Amino acid sequence: MRVPIKINFSHPVLYALGFVFLFTIPYLYPSLHFTYTKVFSPSVHLLISSFVALLVIISFYLSKFSFAPNRYISKLQIPSQFIWISKAGLLIALVMNVLIVLNAFLAYSGNILSAKESIETFGGINILSQTYMFFLPPYIYYSYHHGKKYKLVLVILGLILLVRSVLMAERVAFLEFLVPVFVTYFLASEKKLYVTKIVKYFGLLLLFFMILELSRQFYNQYILKGGGVDPWFAISWTLERFFAYYADTTNKFYYSITHDLAFTTNHYFYPFERIVSRIFPIEIGQPEVDYGEFRWVDFTNPGGLNMFYTDFGFLSIFVFVALFIAFFKSFRSIKKGSLVALCIYPNLVTVILELPRFVNFYNTRFFVPLVIFIIIYTLYKYLVLRFPKGGHELQLDTIE
Repeated sequence: MRVPIKINFSHPVLYALGFVFLFTIPYLYPSLHFTYTKVFSPSVHLLISSFVALLVIISFYLSKFSFAPNRYISKLQIPSQFIWISKAGLLIALVMNVLIVLNAFLAYSGNILSAKESIETFGGINILSQTYMFFLPPYIYYSYHHGKKYKLVLVILGLILLVRSVLMAERVAFLEFLVPVFVTYFLASEKKLYVTKIVKYFGLLLLFFMILELSRQFYNQYILKGGGVDPWFAISWTLERFFAYYADTTNKFYYSITHDLAFTTNHYFYPFERIVSRIFPIEIGQPEVDYGEFRWVDFTNPGGLNMFYTDFGFLSIFVFVALFIAFFKSFRSIKKGSLVALCIYPNLVTVILELPRFVNFYNTRFFVPLVIFIIIYTLYKYLVLRFPKGGHELQLDTIE
């Protein structure tokens, strides 16, 4: 049955709702296979979830305020020079991902962990496999509006990243590609989807997660032991594991609140520490927290809200609101012609959806490509201003 309601698949409200869903519902899911002690009761959790949802709503309305309401371009135009830069970013990422996958195949020894660990042989240069992230949206948008062929490039890069996700148990490598592609396509086409189709997409995403878990954790814990496995047990195990991923991080957040762990970490330094540790032989790490019975031993995600809280205490409320304001405002800026916003917003969607598990900005796989993009874009703007080509392709792309 098709519900006669259509939704803009690129609209930030849809993903803000997705964040609230991933923060709220998994904690209420019954824990049969992954048991742990919950810090709060369901009623207290729903109360906190309502407060989090309220902060998201406040962020949405605050994002409507602008300090420069007259500085905008009515229609987004992408200069052809920037498309060549975007193609270069995609090519570098494509070549690097091919090398990573080939290296993983050569390192595979019957255990998926051997393929996963093979990426260490590349050292820090494996981060070049992420250079496509902020150049992919303008490439898709420009190609769609100018009738250029682009689907073959997406299919090739997507297949390589899918193989990487399956072979190396690194599903984020595929999802951080897939989500921006879909978001950008619907930004360009302005098409709307029926609610039922969006639910189907979520179902496919859930199925993708379950298949990867069957090929990794379930395979290692049950199939390798040689015993018979009940198919229904396998399905219920992997389904619960999806919800347990998010319930575990929410419980860690609650544990930090009740055990006064505010200002005990500085995760915001982590990407810089990783870069420094690649250059100098030093070991830098965050304090380890023993969650004991309040976590499932198999889950290592720290939780985005938990990271914010242990970094900033209750000031994390303002950090959280600022993030969502930037998220909503970047979408509005695309409508006003900002090229920067087009490059960043589809990737912010991934940040928001992953926030229940971790803060993507703290990961070098997101932070370093962002810094590379900022440097390249700044240099590009300087060269355009310094050596304008007829002046007709110059535009001031700024997020409000």
